[in-house]
Amino acid sequence: MQTEYEPASDENELGDETRPQNDDKLNAERKERAIVIGTNLYGRLVDRQGRRSYKEEEWRNAILQYNGQYSATTKANIAKLGGSQMFLNITRPKTDAYAAQMANIALPSDEKNYGLRPTPIAKLAGLMNSTANVGTTPQGNPIEARDVAQGVQQTADERCKAMARVIDDYLSECDFSGEQRKAIEMGVLLGTIIIRGPTKAAPRFQRWEAQDDGQGGKVFVLAPDKGTGKPECRAVDPHHFYPDDTALTISDCEDVFETFFFTKKRLRIMAKNGFDAEGIKQAIESGAKNLPSWYTNLRNDGNDGNNTSNTEGLFEAWLWHGDLTHEELEALGMPENELELLDECLDSHPAQLWGIGPYAIKVNLNPMETGDLPYSVTQVIKDNTSIFGHGIPWAGANAQESLNAAWRMLHDNAGLSTGSQVVIDPARISGADGDHIMKPRKTWWTDSPDDSDAPVDIDRLIRFIDVPSHMEELSALVRMNIELFDKELNFSLEMQGAVDANTPETKGATQIVNNNGRVVIQRQIKMYDDDIIKPTIRRMYDWEMQNGEDESVKGDFDVIAKGSSVLMERQEQLQAMTQAAALAIDPRFGHMVDADKFIEQYFTNLRLTDCLHPEEKRPELKKKLEEAQAAAAQQGQGDPARMMLAQIAGKKLEFDAQEKQARLQLDAQIHSDEQTLAAKELLFRIHDGGMTMDSVYQKLGLENKKLDSDNQKFNTETSIKQRMGSGI
Repeated sequence: MQTEYEPASDENELGDETRPQNDDKLNAERKERAIVIGTNLYGRLVDRQGRRSYKEEEWRNAILQYNGQYSATTKANIAKLGGSQMFLNITRPKTDAYAAQMANIALPSDEKNYGLRPTPIAKLAGLMNSTANVGTTPQGNPIEARDVAQGVQQTADERCKAMARVIDDYLSECDFSGEQRKAIEMGVLLGTIIIRGPTKAAPRFQRWEAQDDGQGGKVFVLAPDKGTGKPECRAVDPHHFYPDDTALTISDCEDVFETFFFTKKRLRIMAKNGFDAEGIKQAIESGAKNLPSWYTNLRNDGNDGNNTSNTEGLFEAWLWHGDLTHEELEALGMPENELELLDECLDSHPAQLWGIGPYAIKVNLNPMETGDLPYSVTQVIKDNTSIFGHGIPWAGANAQESLNAAWRMLHDNAGLSTGSQVVIDPARISGADGDHIMKPRKTWWTDSPDDSDAPVDIDRLIRFIDVPSHMEELSALVRMNIELFDKELNFSLEMQGAVDANTPETKGATQIVNNNGRVVIQRQIKMYDDDIIKPTIRRMYDWEMQNGEDESVKGDFDVIAKGSSVLMERQEQLQAMTQAAALAIDPRFGHMVDADKFIEQYFTNLRLTDCLHPEEKRPELKKKLEEAQAAAAQQGQGDPARMMLAQIAGKKLEFDAQEKQARLQLDAQIHSDEQTLAAKELLFRIHDGGMTMDSVYQKLGLENKKLDSDNQKFNTETSIKQRMGSGI
């Protein structure tokens, strides 16, 4: 490690011939201790890698299953038995659908999935309505307790909004939404979602810096532009994450390793950006160590099992977060000015250490004074025995394996049943081309054993056997296994954007099924809020409180995770707001409901926030609207002509309605009179025709049916006219 006391290669260059002789010895001792520390930590990492092989095998199978590949063992067994090697991959679409649904809910395009609010102060709540006099202004006006409480609350709200904007800026620069999406996709596949942050962003650019050339002049050299060191958050591949394997949650971990694969070029760049150049040189000269088995396995699986992957030249670097003693920090090269700030009475200090193999190349104190590990971890499918969970491929592994078996049988049966099996006597029948393979338009020779001229019985020399087809039964087995995959996940087809014979036909029933299916994702989003969003944003808040220079944004705030509390319920909230809209904008209830906020929230739920005016312009626009309304009202009241026209128009509408009602009543009376005349006419015909009573009843029954039909038609027309104001 580079230390403040590291000697130069030539004492005469420094002109320091009086330097104590024991400096070299002290430096050598510290380097030896640094190597021991690095070796011990690297050994701890290797042990954890060995103990985690069972989980890495699960991840390997999940990736193979997602890619539609058989493991080498399974492929060898299938090849040994012969037959089809088809793989019907339903794991990929199910996994992608689950990840898409989860990301869509947790990461909306138009709203944050987190927020801040001032920590409630119990004393303020009791003073909000208090009129007690607590002092006077310089002008002599009394100051009431509620004025003080409201002022404190308003200041806290303003600071909270400012802090939220600062955090938004940090997360926007590191593309926090994109990193979350990566973490979710890896987590749904492998079972564990991991976010690292905040950590200090690496320098992205270099700049020319003036330095003294030792001769009274200056020379410009290319140096890293460290910038302000803004915090950032990144997704972590579970393969590279090695926590304390005795802990079941990240909060219980004593320490954590994270690994990285770097090329020589990347290491040389690190040597120029604050890492120990000598340690990096030693690591490069000693050669790259064997990379973890999970990495070489995945590379070989990607090459279809062919061991052609070249991993030479890749170095496994590691970043360790844990506690180091004062002596260990000193041995690892912690600068004296930083060591002096530490309390030597403490047993250890939270730190982070970079290394390559057994070589430690950079040490720092944990940038968070809280001592928190910069990782947030949650599981997709819960495993109470490990910090790592299970992914979607793991849950559907049995159904996928059974589906593949049925799919292979279906293809094998299809191949056998479409062509007959042939039994042939090779001694007495042979092909003209010298083999017994069935071919189109082939000539066959027969041979009689007794050299007689008797005709040969071909049916005795060759026989065809048909294999029965079981396509229908095997197809049903395939469909059953696909349904079993969904049941294993408890993930409805409607949530996957697909339908089947059991999908409801009506919109309402489909919505009910969809809402019930969202419960599974809803539970996962709640876990994501609790385990990822809240602790990550809390650490970002702690970072700004610790390192931020703007005192106007600092305060005591709580973190709100809104993934499940707001985003999941947006549709239900929109329906409720639609029903309550009439009451919300009714001026009679203006003292209870803020109509402006109601409209803003309504448009937000509709994702039409672009239609809203910017918040800073609304007071001015509202003032103009009120002035226009007041002018219109005043103009309407002061113009007698306008008032007269309005009264005339109202009277005309009233007269038209009365006229239509009278006309409808007249039509009804005419219709009733026509029915009466028809009945009398019928009685005269009965009397003149000498009809019997039976024929009268029969005639009356038929005529009554006709009259009932006419009456029903007339009543229907009248009802429509009354509602619509016109005829049919």
